[in-house]
Amino acid sequence: DIASIGGISADSLPPGEVDWSTATSGPIVIDLDSTVDLVAASAGVAGTFKYRWNVNDEPGTLIGSTVEKSFNSPGLWTVLLTVIDEEGRLSQNLQKVNVVLPSAGTQVSVTTTAANPTVHLLLSSLPAHDQIKFYFGDGTRLYVDSDAENYAFNRDYRLRDTYFKLFDPDTGQRHDPLNDPTPGNEYEAWVYKTSVRLYQGLTWVETVNVQVVIPVL
Repeated sequence: DIASIGGISADSLPPGEVDWSTATSGPIVIDLDSTVDLVAASAGVAGTFKYRWNVNDEPGTLIGSTVEKSFNSPGLWTVLLTVIDEEGRLSQNLQKVNVVLPSAGTQVSVTTTAANPTVHLLLSSLPAHDQIKFYFGDGTRLYVDSDAENYAFNRDYRLRDTYFKLFDPDTGQRHDPLNDPTPGNEYEAWVYKTSVRLYQGLTWVETVNVQVVIPVL
């Protein structure tokens, strides 16, 4: 059986079962881009066993009773453990994992004015850091040496056709008539994906991504 994933006890399915609805609790939650240990249970049975791990987020097999696994794609994935004894008999066990974006402590609020390139950004509740790197999504960036818990400033974004689109607030994307929960509320705007990265010395602390939308009218 699977004993634990990332130090969390597994509630895996019985051998041979594939219907996850038989499990008594939900999947194990793992932060995106984290590396965790996959640990097989020791049944205390004498003999020689081979352990093979497969996770459907990427191809390949990990070998060993305890292995390291990195989860670099968000989503719901299945961990499959196959145990083979010295006589070639197989036993398989499944465990679901839900890979999610880590919750950010830093809050970023954005204030825009229609047709105005100047955007007010306010960062609050920042963890310990000494540098902030801004990637504004318009081809420009800014590095700031600061250890303040809150940081606010104005930034002029580039109002270029590259970032112009008919924006749908329902989806947060370019308007798609075939996928529009609330037709009629789309509007023209310049849209940017801004990334804020915090560092302590050379050590990365946190990344927060925010969408900046500047309406035309």
